Amino acid sequence: MTKLSHYLKPFLPSILVIVALLFAQSISELLLPNLMGEIVNVGIQQGGIEEGSPRVLSQDGMRLLHLIMDDDGRDLLDQCYTLVDGDSTDAKGHSYSDTWPDAAGVQVYAQINVPSDTLAQLDDAYGVATWTLLNLMKSLPVAGSQANLATTDQDRPPTDRESLDNQALDMASVYAILPMLESLPQEQIDQARTEAQNNSERVRSQSAIMLTSSFYRELGADMTKMEMSYITRVGLIMIAVAVATGLATVLINFLNTRLGTGVSRTLRTAVFSKVASFSHTEFDRFSTASLITRSTNDVMMMQRFVSMGLRTFAHAPILGIGATIMAVNKSASMSWVIVLAVVLILSGVILQISILTPKFQLIQELTDKLNLVAREKLTGLMVIRAFNRDVSTRAYSNANIRSR
Repeated sequence: MTKLSHYLKPFLPSILVIVALLFAQSISELLLPNLMGEIVNVGIQQGGIEEGSPRVLSQDGMRLLHLIMDDDGRDLLDQCYTLVDGDSTDAKGHSYSDTWPDAAGVQVYAQINVPSDTLAQLDDAYGVATWTLLNLMKSLPVAGSQANLATTDQDRPPTDRESLDNQALDMASVYAILPMLESLPQEQIDQARTEAQNNSERVRSQSAIMLTSSFYRELGADMTKMEMSYITRVGLIMIAVAVATGLATVLINFLNTRLGTGVSRTLRTAVFSKVASFSHTEFDRFSTASLITRSTNDVMMMQRFVSMGLRTFAHAPILGIGATIMAVNKSASMSWVIVLAVVLILSGVILQISILTPKFQLIQELTDKLNLVAREKLTGLMVIRAFNRDVSTRAYSNANIRSR
């Protein structure tokens, strides 16, 4: 391998470009299934709502959240939300009333430049608050307060897909019982919050999306438009990633082919020069068939190794490490499955190498013998024919003699 590296040095820029393209290709291949999962999970199941906590809240909504959150949650609310005019613009220059029409002419609470770590804490507290509200509503004796889980879009025909439409809270009904919620003893609210914390994080996050959808509907947001906008945006990103992956693949194949042929050309020149400089003693050590094999078949094998090996040794580890990291981030509890799979794959590779290496050496020896026989037949063909020793010629002559 160290000797081969000497012949690879002139092609070092091409190798670096290939490795960079392989890295980009690996990242793109890992992004595609992740983006597809985002379309299904966020675009379809969550109605295009990416955030756990709402970006915009009505004043009644802020009052409700203040009631059901603990002191830390209230501090996060005050830290993350700012009271703004609904006709004002956000950080991207878009008016709040464009996305939330009912915010026009009134003041609403909006998230403005909230740090990601603070927003993550708010999302977690918001998920607990959602289940706290649901638990409190179930405990109220008023008949109408428990079921108000009907959609606010009563005039819109239902669809077949499983969406948040049939789960969204009717916020007008919730605000109607807000005085009753405020009159509840603090011990009951704390008990409802404790029960909410016993739910899994995934359940809390899904319920938080439902409440966020309810807040958005309260402000007149077009949830169908929001869903389609998210799916279209992520779909365009998937197309761009797929095109980039295809271009990277074409460039990698082109550069790999040039690299392999360039190295094989250099190797053939070096092998021929070395053989041409052999002394009589050195020629006695190597058969002609062996030299032919080394100059043709072995060089061709090195060309394939360089062309395909770089892809294997660079692409596979990047893809494997990246996929492992993404899988662990998705579900850390399933890490043992990944570890088991890696161990099994490595064991299989080691077993294959241990079995195939002796076979490969045997094939090389048989190739030498094949070249020896073929060379003797081809180089001696004219001599054999000159002395009329060809088998077919003798058989034809004998047939003629017998016929006479």
